[in-house]
Amino acid sequence: MNYIFDATLAVEVAVLIAVFDMSQIILGIAPGALIFLVGIVAGFWLSAGASVRRGRVAGGGDSIIAQSRKEAESILRDARLTSNEKPSKLSHQTEQAMSARFKENALLSNAW
Repeated sequence: MNYIFDATLAVEVAVLIAVFDMSQIILGIAPGALIFLVGIVAGFWLSAGASVRRGRVAGGGDSIIAQSRKEAESILRDARLTSNEKPSKLSHQTEQAMSARFKENALLSNAW
């Protein structure tokens, strides 16, 4: 019976040593695993924030592009109006100068 008690004691000691070794292993791994999990959570959080910011920038970019197009169309319209006004002013000035010359010539020809 002594042998059975000794065998049982030996098994219990072996189990305790194995549990102690496992607890040491777990305690050694636990901080690293915790840091790893915190890193994963932080990565997901930062990634989600970056995608939200990208969405805001992309949405803002669309409005900036639309605003720029409207401004370019306005500038182009003003330039076309200005370019159409110049020839009409020049033709009006030319007609006035020509009518003044014709009157002058008419006066000179009547004077002779």
